[in-house]
Amino acid sequence: MYNNQFSDQFFNPQYVNPSYYDQIRQQIFQHNLEQTKEVTTIMKAVKDICDASKKLDPYHYQLAFNMALAVIADEYGWNN
Repeated sequence: MYNNQFSDQFFNPQYVNPSYYDQIRQQIFQHNLEQTKEVTTIMKAVKDICDASKKLDPYHYQLAFNMALAVIADEYGWNN
């Protein structure tokens, strides 16, 4: 019952423009879609790194791993 009261007061078309809320909902949807695409890009990049690292001998594999961690630490300011 409380949810209906909340909904009636804040989303009732008699008091609020429903197209405004539709616009906000669409913006949120678009933002989430763009973020999901970015996550997919990151996943593919990590997969490429993993595939490339399989071609390395143990020494160079460890070197590449450490360098990748160094780049991430630098990008996110973890070394400060």
